[in-house]
This record gives sequence, C-alpha cells and structure tokens, in this order.
Amino acid sequence: MRSLLRVAACGALVAAVAGLTVPASASDRDYRTNLGLAPLGTYATGIFDESAAEIVSYHPRSRRLFVVNAAQAKVEVLDAADTAVPAKLFDLVTVGVRAADGTTIPVGAVANSVDVRPDGLGAVAIESATKTDRCTTSPTRGTRSS
Repeated sequence: MRSLLRVAACGALVAAVAGLTVPASASDRDYRTNLGLAPLGTYATGIFDESAAEIVSYHPRSRRLFVVNAAQAKVEVLDAADTAVPAKLFDLVTVGVRAADGTTIPVGAVANSVDVRPDGLGAVAIESATKTDRCTTSPTRGTRSS
C-alpha cells in the first residue's frame, strides 16, 4: 500500500510541475531585417578567392592586425590605426625560427593560424608537412619582418 501511495504522490508531483512549465515558442519576428553590417575599411592582398586572408587577430594596444595569408604561406602585419585604409607594415618571418617544440621552421612551411595576447606576445601555428600530424607554433612579438 505504501509503494502505491509513493507512486501516486510522484505522479501527482510530476503532473503539477508539468502544469507550471510554459512551452517554448518561436517568434514570428524576422531578425534578419534588424542586423546590418558595413565594412570599416578594406585591404587588398592582390589575391582573390585563394585563402589570402583566412585568420585575423587584432592587437588593440598597437592597433595592428595579424592576417594569415595561406596562399603565400605567411602572416601579414597591418597598421589598423586608420580603419578605413589598413596599411601593410611587414610580413612575419617564420622560416628558420625555432618553434615551441624545439624544431626549426623549414622553408615552405605554411602558417595557418595566428593569435596575439594583450601583452603583444603572439603565436603562429605552422602546418606540418603531413597535414594530419601535429602542427608547430612559433612565438613572436610581431617584430620580425621580411
């Protein structure tokens, strides 16, 4: 008899809680009309539709953009002080640099990611010769130029 009362009590509790919930509903409002994007400026690499600006990292203090140009296997550093016309400052050189794992970045290595911390220390991920192998990283302060 006690187990029957427990089952009945649990059932009543579930029914009460279910009655308190409100079913989710989607709004009929079209959010696409409320979002607008406009470019602040543009930078032309001279390459179209070829992975010329894949990954971008912005460093606010220096007002620089670090842009992975995979088509040319490099990271371009742009001055973004005037956002309407970012200007190329230099390329980060990773060839010959000692990577975080102790190896040296070989000629022909492809940069495929970049990030810069607030203190200015950055890292460039270098694709392994075998794409499924682990990549290497090259620390940088954004001062090595070609």
